[in-house]
Amino acid sequence: MGIKHPDRITSAEWLRELACALFPVEAEVLELPSSNKLVSLMMSGCAVMVPYDCDKNHEPALRNGHGAHWAVLVGFLIVDVNLETLQHASCDVVVSDDNVFYVFAYHGKSKHMALWSYSGLQQSCSQLYESGPNRQPPEYVIPEDGLTQLRGKCVCLRNTNTDS
Repeated sequence: MGIKHPDRITSAEWLRELACALFPVEAEVLELPSSNKLVSLMMSGCAVMVPYDCDKNHEPALRNGHGAHWAVLVGFLIVDVNLETLQHASCDVVVSDDNVFYVFAYHGKSKHMALWSYSGLQQSCSQLYESGPNRQPPEYVIPEDGLTQLRGKCVCLRNTNTDS
């Protein structure tokens, strides 16, 4: 595949190919899903990798793509102030307000799990337009169409190893 720096992958398709080559997964490039579609994917056992614009505090930002980075979403949280205790999500959970929907994410800039607003992550992913002056060849391989292959995309990973 010729990938020297996996943390510098600027195409969702390239990341899909790498995941399939390294791990027992089926991987699919999708448009970044709505909150309810993301819940459905995660409840079915998927991990979802999302490109976003990383700020200095490692959270999603709006930098036009200058800090493009990947995160893997591994869970979600829906805040309901009417509940007195935490509850596990049921299979038929519906996100009725995107302002109370959060995702748990891992990324390579910290060993700690992050909790982010999904709407903020969606905004960050949807504005990846240019790689920025510090992210140019030969250190970075940028597709001919720039960050079009990242913007508004995600990679859905499904485990194919059934030995668990």
